[in-house]
Amino acid sequence: MPRLTLSRQVANTLMEHLLKGEGSGWLAQRDGRLSGIYPGTAEHWPQVAEQLQARGERLFATYGEVLTPAEEGVLHFDLAETERGVLSLGLRDPATDEIWEITLEQHD
Repeated sequence: MPRLTLSRQVANTLMEHLLKGEGSGWLAQRDGRLSGIYPGTAEHWPQVAEQLQARGERLFATYGEVLTPAEEGVLHFDLAETERGVLSLGLRDPATDEIWEITLEQHD
């Protein structure tokens, strides 16, 4: 099972976006580290793609309802209620349905 280590700040920000109804968007990476969260809907993708290019970032994952663009290697974050009142942040590869393990950094 592949593994991704997230900073607590990124994990909390993602969960906040999903819980507040800002539940769609993209995560970018630069130099092997997550570098930005871009909330939006599928129609915002052209502007986000321009921002990524201008900042030297590349698309890492989508989250929430956004699955655009559906490119190989682009992962997807989901928020699910695993049991009553317990939320779980999941990461999967839409192309293979492979689930990734998420770990949190000890220190931000």
